[in-house]
Amino acid sequence: MATAVLALGIVLFSASLFTAVFRRTQVPDVLSLILLGILAGPVFGFISVDDFGKVGGVMSSVALVVILFESGMSLELRALTQSIRATSIVTLLTFMATMVIVAGVAHFGVGLPWLLACAMGAMLGGTSSAVVIPMVRQLPIGTVPATVLILESALTDVLSIIVAMAFINAVSQGTLAPMAIAGGILASLILAALIGAVAAMVFLFFVNALRAMPNAVLSLLAYVFVTYGITEMLGFSGAIAALALGFTLTNRSGLGITTLRWFAHVAEVKTPRYVQAFLTDAIFMLKTFFFVYLGLSIHFGSLPFVLWAALAMGVVYAARAVIVRYTATSGTPVADANVMAVMVPKGLAAAVLASVPLHRGFPEGAAMQQFTYMAVLISIVLTSVLVPIVQRGVPRLPPSDDE
Repeated sequence: MATAVLALGIVLFSASLFTAVFRRTQVPDVLSLILLGILAGPVFGFISVDDFGKVGGVMSSVALVVILFESGMSLELRALTQSIRATSIVTLLTFMATMVIVAGVAHFGVGLPWLLACAMGAMLGGTSSAVVIPMVRQLPIGTVPATVLILESALTDVLSIIVAMAFINAVSQGTLAPMAIAGGILASLILAALIGAVAAMVFLFFVNALRAMPNAVLSLLAYVFVTYGITEMLGFSGAIAALALGFTLTNRSGLGITTLRWFAHVAEVKTPRYVQAFLTDAIFMLKTFFFVYLGLSIHFGSLPFVLWAALAMGVVYAARAVIVRYTATSGTPVADANVMAVMVPKGLAAAVLASVPLHRGFPEGAAMQQFTYMAVLISIVLTSVLVPIVQRGVPRLPPSDDE
């Protein structure tokens, strides 16, 4: 027990040190935390991901929910309306390009059947909210580009899960239903956002009673977890619901909620500073756990898998640069566009999805898992290395009128 507590203290202290290093050198702390997990787990074997049991997966979900909720609270209605078109274009084009590239490499290089190759392409088609959002928060990037990256990371989680599972089920059942996939995506996004918005309105209606409760901030987080859990149980995206909940709470005036008679009592309510301070500290601890856990979860495969994964991610990043080059608005500063071009890291969601074919007994399951783990690690390394490089030496332009 003493060793575990000592290790926890060292990890948290190291995380604080990595954050300070990031602010001075622009070397992202997420990369350092992942490397710490890799050294502690796969390299030296001090700790195994199995030691966490079910707690590891639960804490990873908790980290994602809190990060998305806090991001929703940070989103502005004006920035959202300005960025929604760019978000849709960049998200869909990047997801489709990644899916095609990874599927091609997986089929011709690794030898997977087309349906499973497409499933792996969908697994890696998204960007990781837990990687993107903390990095965006620490970078000097404009409001609209930051909003695009945050929304993209949340939306692609839904796309990855639904599309990847559809291809996996198609292999098991022998049928693929494209219309059902599209309907599932729309339902998960729209209904999840609606649930989050309704949950926010219920919270605002009872806000005075909730504020009178002991440990009111923890009650707020508990409410977020309940909203996430109910949304997931209904078969929709809990992540989108958490994002919509935070967004609706913060933008209640802009959305016209406080003008309604039932919500007149919250018209002057201001979010206390201690709420934001608590969320910041909570996110720091959860983020630390998430990335160390991700490092522990990495399984190093054979050299061919590493090379094929590196090739796939290299082409994906090149395609992303082209997409951003031709879809970014003319008012986007060069430094911001550069960051958007290299901000396509994969995360724990892809690693979790990659375990599904193996658990279902597919002969190709082990190969899919190894390839995906390598792609996740390589993509995070690429993003972490390229972000400070593309920002260095590029003069920042003054914000455009759109921002």
